[in-house]
Amino acid sequence: ITHDWKKTPYNGLFATSLAVFVVRTGNPKAIHDWADLAKPEIDVLTPNPTTSGGAQWNILAAYGAAKRGNVTGYDKGDDGALKFVGDLFKNVSVLDKDAQSSILNFERGVGDVAITYETDAIFNRQATPQAAPADFEIVYPTSTIQIELPVALIDENVDKHGVRPAAEAFVEFLTSPEAQAVLAKYGFRPVDPTIAKQDEIAKQFPTVKDVFSVQEFGGWDKIATDFFGDSGKITQLLTQIKGQ
Repeated sequence: ITHDWKKTPYNGLFATSLAVFVVRTGNPKAIHDWADLAKPEIDVLTPNPTTSGGAQWNILAAYGAAKRGNVTGYDKGDDGALKFVGDLFKNVSVLDKDAQSSILNFERGVGDVAITYETDAIFNRQATPQAAPADFEIVYPTSTIQIELPVALIDENVDKHGVRPAAEAFVEFLTSPEAQAVLAKYGFRPVDPTIAKQDEIAKQFPTVKDVFSVQEFGGWDKIATDFFGDSGKITQLLTQIKGQ
């Protein structure tokens, strides 16, 4: 990518999402917020952050909520956040390779709760010609991370194949009112505030008390090293608890 792909009305994003929980219908384990995921005998699903970008968002959501002082029973700050994530990891029974495998495992009956994208949770609860709606409930924690969903064209590829005009038009179309309304139906939070405020769309996306961004941790370049690099704090914690 040789152009400034973030030079768009929404800083390169076409939609956003949130890290949320999905639980069994009726919420039999009474899971309402992050602290519940660290309780004894709660079986948690989240993919492996060493192989899954979605898992990294999940862990940052958990870490950030605790760091900001929004996880009951854990001290505010990095030490409390790392302690909470460690306790959460101890309850993770399966570290799938990616987010889709994790949510499918949950739908097959594995685990009490899965951390996932709000987008996937909403989409999987919708009936399609190929599948019935998934049987679970969505739980919104009081504090979570905004998941950024960017779009960019690859200059070398579009020029090689002679498709730049079509690719640029598609990228522009994704933030049009028409596309934003369609994306919302499938669980993507609109970046267009006018579309987001429409009654039917606003009802689908509950307001969360505390939403933070990756800037809480200094941005992705810093996160990649400090959290998920070979000597990153999450990598080391995962090795200590899970041996991987």
